[in-house]
Amino acid sequence: MARVAGEKALAVNRAEILEIVRHQQRENPKVKLSQQEMQQQIQNVEKITIGDMAVSNFTQLVLLGLTLALPGGIFLRE
Repeated sequence: MARVAGEKALAVNRAEILEIVRHQQRENPKVKLSQQEMQQQIQNVEKITIGDMAVSNFTQLVLLGLTLALPGGIFLRE
C-alpha cells in the first residue's frame, strides 16, 4: 500500500508526524526532554521509510482486529 501511495504520501505523513511530535514537545509539561532528545525525535521522524509506514499500518490493523475479534467471538457465538 505504501509503495502505491508513493513518495508524496510519505512526505505528507512525515509532515503530519513531525507536527504532532513538535506539538507534544511543547504541550506536555510532565515530560521534560533535553534539547538533544528533542532533536533525536525529529531526526527519527525524518528517517521514516515506506517500510516503516507499512509495518506500522499492518501492526495497527492486526491489533485492532484481535481487539475486536476476541470479544466478538465470545459474545456472538451461538
